Amino acid sequence: MDPVKSIAGHSAQKIDERRLKKSALSILLKGLFLIAPLHVIATFPEPVEAQQCQNRQNGICLSVPTLQLPQNSDVPTRIRAVNDWAFRNGSTVAFPNFHQADYGNGLVFGVHVLDGTMAASVDVPISQLGNPRTVEDQFRAVNDWASRNHNSVAFPNFHQANYGSGTVAGVVLLDNRIARSIDVPMSELGNPRTVEERFRAVNEWATINGYSAAFS
Repeated sequence: MDPVKSIAGHSAQKIDERRLKKSALSILLKGLFLIAPLHVIATFPEPVEAQQCQNRQNGICLSVPTLQLPQNSDVPTRIRAVNDWAFRNGSTVAFPNFHQADYGNGLVFGVHVLDGTMAASVDVPISQLGNPRTVEDQFRAVNDWASRNHNSVAFPNFHQANYGSGTVAGVVLLDNRIARSIDVPMSELGNPRTVEERFRAVNEWATINGYSAAFS
């Protein structure tokens, strides 16, 4: 697991975190965690501009060849691999957007590499997360923990370890100066059904609406 990094001293506004719910009008909403422009330092491929890779104000295009990441992998494996790849290449954390493309030089995966000064990898006892079992449960549990303890948002990197005092889970904690949560009608996301579809949908929605990246 990546080295633990302190986030002590980070101050920001309280995050407005709300659960997945139905509104009074019975519109199903999905909680999105948005990352502000300028804090995703590299992204590829662009969800909206999938046919080309150009420098943008809020990031640098970056291709991650499949030889560095496992192909046809499940969600936890892909997220672990992306974080390991980022750490090996000098970045703190990253997460996949589950886009992929082939521009003639082999298949590449879409990855958002985060500004290391605005994110930290921490170890959290799995018991504090309620021992979540599914991918969706882990995302919810990690964000509940981050909201309770840091007024922030987070996502799991799906690493686990036991150093003699019980199992700990790897959590990527985002500085709440750059990340916030909102609710978006599921219809605006195209009603995604799988985790991979949801990642793609929320990132496309975020890009269209002026954010660098998002996860859900």
